[in-house]
Amino acid sequence: MLTFDLKLELGKTREFLVLDDWHPDNETQLELRKNDIILTIEPAEGNKFNGFGLGTNQRTRKFGLYPNYLVREKWRTFNFSVFN
Repeated sequence: MLTFDLKLELGKTREFLVLDDWHPDNETQLELRKNDIILTIEPAEGNKFNGFGLGTNQRTRKFGLYPNYLVREKWRTFNFSVFN
């Protein structure tokens, strides 16, 4: 497993929600459980890592690769007051 932490910069990170459990094939990949949160600064789009994204699992605090097909971006919504 990769041992360094992803340096997170406010406003540049993206959160992804894990949709299902997944067991890694090698030490560079993250173990995932359903509903884990992955923080990443590498976009999931494209094929930069051959179908994998690069990020930190917030449950395990480990950094590595995760399969893009098992995550979706976590959106945050906010309630704003209505203006007259």
